[in-house]
Amino acid sequence: MELFEKEEKPLLKPLPAEPFILKHRKEFRVPSNYHVQIGKERHSYSVPYKYVNQKASVVFDQESVEVYVDFNRVAIHRRDLKANGYTTEPSHMPENHRAYQKSKEYNAAYYIGQARHIGPNTTTIIERILASQPFIQQAYRSSQGILSLTRKYPVERLEAACRRACGTTAALSYTAIKRILELKLDTEQTNIEAPRIPFHENLRGASFFE
Repeated sequence: MELFEKEEKPLLKPLPAEPFILKHRKEFRVPSNYHVQIGKERHSYSVPYKYVNQKASVVFDQESVEVYVDFNRVAIHRRDLKANGYTTEPSHMPENHRAYQKSKEYNAAYYIGQARHIGPNTTTIIERILASQPFIQQAYRSSQGILSLTRKYPVERLEAACRRACGTTAALSYTAIKRILELKLDTEQTNIEAPRIPFHENLRGASFFE
């Protein structure tokens, strides 16, 4: 014991601060959809399109996924355990795929602009939904749903329904506007004015979306 304390213990290195992380490695030929699939969850990760048909090595653990071609790292992703999902970096897409993706990307300014073609009350409803929804993608879906009601109802009725909704304290949503139209409440006379929205630091004003 004395010998250990004197000669061996000083040579021991401290334990690593971080636990050992087991990494896995797989070899692929990058398929035509430029995504490689790993793990029991069979999640797919994108590789730059120019490497299609080339041999690639994928090194992954519980936290990250790295793709190498000719010993050069060409892609890195955060590991996602969603079964059969896809993780795609837009810059990895071929030009025609990027153009298609961009055509699908609507933003708040788009929905507000479409609402202005219908009327001021519809615009107010869309702005309030965009400002109050904690998840912007949900706000986009609600906005798209409201605007799509013009396929079934005249724009004048949608504008009237939004005017009625502006004068209530009920939560604003696609379902609420649709319900007003279904019950023909928009055809009833109302003198209720739209209430002012109190300031709140978590609400985004219309200028936020310009």
